[in-house]
Amino acid sequence: MARLKWGAIEDRRFEAGVDRGVLYIENFDGEPWNGLVSVQEAPLGRETTAYYFDGFNYLTHVSTGSFRGQLEAYSSPPSFDACDGTIAIANGFFATEQPRKPFGLSYRTKIGDASTGLERGYKIHLIYNAYASVSDKTYETLTDDPEATPLTWDISATSVRVPGIKPTAHFIIDSTVTYPEVLAAVEDILYGTDEEAARLPTAEELQAFFKTVAYLIIDDHGDGTFTATSTDDIVTQLDDDLFEITYPSVIPLGDETYEISTL
Repeated sequence: MARLKWGAIEDRRFEAGVDRGVLYIENFDGEPWNGLVSVQEAPLGRETTAYYFDGFNYLTHVSTGSFRGQLEAYSSPPSFDACDGTIAIANGFFATEQPRKPFGLSYRTKIGDASTGLERGYKIHLIYNAYASVSDKTYETLTDDPEATPLTWDISATSVRVPGIKPTAHFIIDSTVTYPEVLAAVEDILYGTDEEAARLPTAEELQAFFKTVAYLIIDDHGDGTFTATSTDDIVTQLDDDLFEITYPSVIPLGDETYEISTL
């Protein structure tokens, strides 16, 4: 085991910025969200409650959370009007305060470090079943130095169920640990190709897709044994009773204990 080190250049990581916003609405193709300024993630819940008996803490309960956030943009895609409660009665004639449609959203945040700047990679965030609340709009008289006024929407999302994890509405794909071929295939779904329109796959579909194209597949047999399937450069048989797995999803927990998962 190596001694801990602090301040290594490659470990000085940070996240910054937001780009490649895409709006997904049922029965519509994915649409780029030009003018997206910021996405604030503010999950609700996950509070801890302590329970005591005879003066001792015997249980700490963590409540289930849900996704909340805020979008800020200088403009929104035309199809987002239905999510903001605006519908067209006739060509050029609109009504507000109407029932709001749910929507999906994807956007990227950049990953940087001290040596590569913001070129280290990025995270793709996926939001499911989101609803936008009423947004405030302020119109002011023009001056000699006019400024564009950003629009804001508070959003909340209904969690989706995916086998093996607690329900959630927020998923993240990290380009720094996802194989390039897998990442490219997922981005073709999210952003579209010359043959296929952009769409937001279901969370369960994405999970199955990642496992299907995963370079390392772990099958837990439930009896203390498992099977690891991959290429020779990831799973190497050292002798009849010893093998080595080299992969980002292998996490040391102790001198002889590891956590390993499909990735």
